[in-house]
Amino acid sequence: MQISGEIVIDGESDTFTNATAFIYLEDVGRADAAARVLGRAMLTAVAHQQGAESRVPFTVESIDAPSTGDAVLRVHISLDGDENVLARDLVSTSHNSATEGGSLEIAVKTV
Repeated sequence: MQISGEIVIDGESDTFTNATAFIYLEDVGRADAAARVLGRAMLTAVAHQQGAESRVPFTVESIDAPSTGDAVLRVHISLDGDENVLARDLVSTSHNSATEGGSLEIAVKTV
């Protein structure tokens, strides 16, 4: 399964440079169970200028199929480059269903 799309950063977000975007493809089909990571992509040198919308293209390749067909994408843009979510980082906050061959726009907001 390959999913492509764009991360959308609105113009109200603060300016940043040299950030790292982590995109996770997760199997969320099992109730009362943690999401299982099916694929992951990392983009470096992500930048944004306040006052203008930024779009960052991505592709995630799955290493496995979801157990129930219910897969979602989650995005975290880290200003310090690690996977821990900290104040001022940006994260996706909506349910972003993943469909093979589909193209998504995933909005992120500041934590």
